[in-house]
Amino acid sequence: MALPGPKRRWVVVGLALGLSAFGGWHGARAYSDAESRHIFDILDSDHDGKVSKVEFEANKVDAFFFRNRKNPEDTTLRFEDTGLSRAFFDKADQGHKGYLTGLDMIDAIHFEDIDVKHRGYFDFNDLVAGLKTISR
Repeated sequence: MALPGPKRRWVVVGLALGLSAFGGWHGARAYSDAESRHIFDILDSDHDGKVSKVEFEANKVDAFFFRNRKNPEDTTLRFEDTGLSRAFFDKADQGHKGYLTGLDMIDAIHFEDIDVKHRGYFDFNDLVAGLKTISR
């Protein structure tokens, strides 16, 4: 779904830790297979089974931030609303505000952390391995 300027920004400022579509997930566990697949599907916008750096940068906030936001009007995520490890959350929480924004996630999740094989893309298995390093 392509939205114009500011609307797209708020949608993008939404998704990296989460995806409201999974409702009922309370952050007590790491990413499930279905959640990981959904994140990958958002990142892999051309659906070729690989996520390029361009796709990742364009879609990473959509793929990771909205998942646990209970109120769509709230543009922040608290630790309790995520499946992130405390160490990753605290590192991502710029300014130690006690919550994350989409902008925090832009700086916190890097393509190179998932493309550890340095191929210029990553596949679903690479994403699953990357998610394990940041989740509880």
